[in-house]
Amino acid sequence: MKGIIEIVLLSALIHCAAALECYECSDCTVPFSSYFADTVECNSASCMKMNLTTKFNKLGIVSRGCSTYGFEAERCELTEVSGTTSEICYCNEDECNGTNDIKTTVTLIVVLSTIMILLFF
Repeated sequence: MKGIIEIVLLSALIHCAAALECYECSDCTVPFSSYFADTVECNSASCMKMNLTTKFNKLGIVSRGCSTYGFEAERCELTEVSGTTSEICYCNEDECNGTNDIKTTVTLIVVLSTIMILLFF
């Protein structure tokens, strides 16, 4: 049992050290489906999701990919220029630019592993 816990912890640490993976699509489906998006490794420290909306015809375009900026915390920026609103959100966990309510499971793995260690040892 101790070996299994060590393997789980080691795999979580290796996953944390790997390059950041982000969803990438230029005109993403709404609602988002990872089936229609690629997953790419990013050199930057952040993924991004950009939502452009024009107020004239209410057309919306959603793009996802690697950010050219690296932010330590999640953040969103809202800008309006000439009737076009852009919301760009940045995040720094694997595949975090998919949907707002699904986060990566690395943190969950580490927490559960810690609880298992405390319970069994």
